[in-house]
Amino acid sequence: MPDAQPAGAEAAPGPAWEGLRSHLVPPRLGQGPLRASDPQPRQWLADPRTHPRGPGPLADPRRHGPVTDSPESWPPEAEGGGGERVVPLFPLSKVFLYPGVIMPLHIFEPRYRQMVDDLLDRQGWLVISSIVDGHEQDAEGTPPVYGVAGLGEIVRHTSLPDGRYLVTLAGLARVRIEEVESEHAYRQVRFEPLREVPPPEEEAEALSERLRQAIFAKSEVFLNLPPDLPAGQLADLLLQHLDLPVDEMQQVFAEYVVAERAELALARHSPG
Repeated sequence: MPDAQPAGAEAAPGPAWEGLRSHLVPPRLGQGPLRASDPQPRQWLADPRTHPRGPGPLADPRRHGPVTDSPESWPPEAEGGGGERVVPLFPLSKVFLYPGVIMPLHIFEPRYRQMVDDLLDRQGWLVISSIVDGHEQDAEGTPPVYGVAGLGEIVRHTSLPDGRYLVTLAGLARVRIEEVESEHAYRQVRFEPLREVPPPEEEAEALSERLRQAIFAKSEVFLNLPPDLPAGQLADLLLQHLDLPVDEMQQVFAEYVVAERAELALARHSPG
């Protein structure tokens, strides 16, 4: 049995993103508290103008309900402000947390319930790393994970009477991780943010247009993509529409040079 499963999510609307949000978030979400019986959607692209935590990299760790402040930039900086570089590791099978993405999770295994308990008393950051292909059966133990993962922040939580949690994560950054000794039942890692290398200015527009066309071809519904969506987020959105083997998806996910990641995603969208 996996340690978590998607539960439900809520994303605040933004004028330029309303058309996109209407197709990515199921209609009932946002109409009351999260429930264990809610649909199990995919990850969703978060609105960079309405991130539900306060501005800057270190929002008040005591605030875990919906708030309306937005950060000065997106994704919020994953370093600076004296933040702790050692955080809990949450290994999941075939799951990738992208920067700027909202991920709903249902937490039910005891060690990860404790992890959430601990995180609600501090910064609220954790790392989601996919379990190495072929080791999914070890999920209840200490499975090997990939060395590049997603750093996320708990932006909302609902505690259930039996001790389970429904949490909503916001993806902050790609990070390189190294496991460290943990005194807890859950594992911990030290992380280093990977700074994206943007495409050359003279190539960015053409690259973004190719990504847009690939996304439109893959999507089963109309997407009103904002015109200023960066190539890096477009590449990530295309990846979320692709069904790739875990090792292959990890290879593309880990690429921090945007042009390279985009070309890898485009090649897998149209192989041959």
